[in-house]
Amino acid sequence: MKNFSKLLDQLAGLSKAIVRYPITEVFLVAGAIINAMAINDPKDYQKELLALLVGAFIGACGQALYERFFDKTIGRITLMGASAALTLGYYLILLKAPVLSVEIVIRTIVALLALFFAFILIPVVKSKINFNQSFLAVFKSFFQTLLYSMVIFGGVSLIIFAFDTLIAPVDEKAFSHVANVVFVLFSPLFFLSLIPVYPGKINETLEQAQIAAQDETIQKVATMPRFLEILISYIIIPLAAVYTLILVAYLVLNVRGEFWTNNLMEPMLVSYSIVVIFIYLLASSIDNKFANTFRMIFPKVLVPLVVFQIAASVLKIGDMGVTHGRYYVIIYGVFATLAGLVMCFLPPIKNSLIGALLIAFSLVSIVPPVDAFTISRKSQIELLEKTLQENGMLENNQIVAKSDLDKDAKTVIIKTVDYLTMMDYIAAVDFLPEDFNMWEDFYATFGFEYYDTDYRPDDYVSVQIAENTMIPILGYDYFCAAGISSEKYSDMLPFNFTHEQASYTVDVKTIGNIEYLILTDSQDQVINKIDLYAIGTQLKTYNQEFVPLTYEQATFSSIEGSIKMTLIIRGGSFDYRTSAIQFYLDAYILIDFIE
Repeated sequence: MKNFSKLLDQLAGLSKAIVRYPITEVFLVAGAIINAMAINDPKDYQKELLALLVGAFIGACGQALYERFFDKTIGRITLMGASAALTLGYYLILLKAPVLSVEIVIRTIVALLALFFAFILIPVVKSKINFNQSFLAVFKSFFQTLLYSMVIFGGVSLIIFAFDTLIAPVDEKAFSHVANVVFVLFSPLFFLSLIPVYPGKINETLEQAQIAAQDETIQKVATMPRFLEILISYIIIPLAAVYTLILVAYLVLNVRGEFWTNNLMEPMLVSYSIVVIFIYLLASSIDNKFANTFRMIFPKVLVPLVVFQIAASVLKIGDMGVTHGRYYVIIYGVFATLAGLVMCFLPPIKNSLIGALLIAFSLVSIVPPVDAFTISRKSQIELLEKTLQENGMLENNQIVAKSDLDKDAKTVIIKTVDYLTMMDYIAAVDFLPEDFNMWEDFYATFGFEYYDTDYRPDDYVSVQIAENTMIPILGYDYFCAAGISSEKYSDMLPFNFTHEQASYTVDVKTIGNIEYLILTDSQDQVINKIDLYAIGTQLKTYNQEFVPLTYEQATFSSIEGSIKMTLIIRGGSFDYRTSAIQFYLDAYILIDFIE
């Protein structure tokens, strides 16, 4: 009965959270409505949803600022208005972008990370509440919210499934709508309802009894549960110690060789440092031998490991310049080093400096002119220009095609052009042809194919149909689009259909070590097939030309009896470098039952 009463109190806190975070709730409701529209009518609402997500975070931080530093209604209204204005400004920026590029998405994710830690840090600024307490409260609230949300979603989904199975059909979109309500509306609101009201300026007007009640609530939320203390102290910390010994041993054994070129070590060290910092923040709320030993030793191990990781990352810049990924690895390494020094020389009560450092580095990485994207764009363009000049391929700001380049030069050109294309920076390269398209214009522009420099034309085939090609379907009874892969994964296949009360299936099958696109009847008998390996052989001849396929070149048909099956290639590749041919085709499949 006590637990049930506690549950009711928590659910009743939802209404208080709505009143406490009104601007955030407005954005969440709007997001849920737009998401519901997207479920019913799959239009592109990504910009709207992303703007509302940012607005919800800004609104929560605005409320945290109000509670810590303001006590007048005008202050709250001002912060709410500022939150709405910032959200609108961000949305207007998104509207100017033709698509949600990689740069926009990463900038937004980093900004959300900064806002999240600001939400944790703001209540402890010049407060009797420390960062460790606020961090633990958010940690507990997050996982409690996750548990409740999964239980509710799972329970409602089972009810819908049972109703659909036993009583009447239910639209499959019902599950998406339930997920929308639970994870877009309920989860954030429930999470916020678990965050206590921390001491702020308004405390100056509160009575001692009210302050005591507030302190009691905070103490409950910011106290380490016994099970979590045991988990961290006697399971997670020992596991981290063993993992640390393995990393240190590897570093000592390979510091003169493999470490500096091993691409696997970089993500392992980054993930290791994230885990150590995370455990340290949680262990700062624990007072036992294991936690104290961890806080004393691990930061001192972390700092040299991260310094080695930074050095290895900087060395790699010399080969391929700066990319946004490399930038973030290095800037995170600098942050982790400073955080490690804070943990080494300052008591846990000063952990708020770690949060402040994270926010500061996050902002540096997304605000020009020293942000990840400005620097990476300049670096890649300069590297491409330098490589072209060194190989006599740049005259009067015009590229001169040249095929007899060494492997390293080709690799640099391929990777820089690939990166600039992926990040949508091609327009910023003034020495590239206007409207340059990497897939269509690479060979004509640079004089060699866009593939790994170890590939020969017979080793790897990559083709695509010309843009704006009209596909005639007159005379066919059935049509479908499919992704066909040698990995036995076929997007939208098998394709089942019925013709004149007879059932048929289109799928991919291996027959005598050859991959076929097959048409089978209800008895699983093959009644028509197209040899996919033969298609690859034919495509090799077109691959030599490095031009898009015509409709005729992209079309492959087979007639068996009264059934014609046609495969039209939109794009794809065949890799012959392994014993088993690897391929992927993005294609249209057409079936005609000839009268």
